[in-house]
Amino acid sequence: MSALFAKYLHDEATATAHVEAMLWPDGPVCPHCAKKHLHRYAAEFKFRYNNREGNGVDDAARAEAALKGVKGKWLLYSDSFVG
Repeated sequence: MSALFAKYLHDEATATAHVEAMLWPDGPVCPHCAKKHLHRYAAEFKFRYNNREGNGVDDAARAEAALKGVKGKWLLYSDSFVG
């Protein structure tokens, strides 16, 4: 039987869902940041959304809010990224 008769090819949404299931069996994951960093990625976008100009937050206020979030945190880095 030809692949064109497969049920997942009858509409775009079903085809997209089928391909996503093949690529990401455990759900979509950024290949760069992986699942273990997904909460940080989501937190960054939450911060950006809540501190945008549409909410009346200018660049100075956004920078101040970002720096308040850093207070008391350790800065950890790895020299493996240095060229």
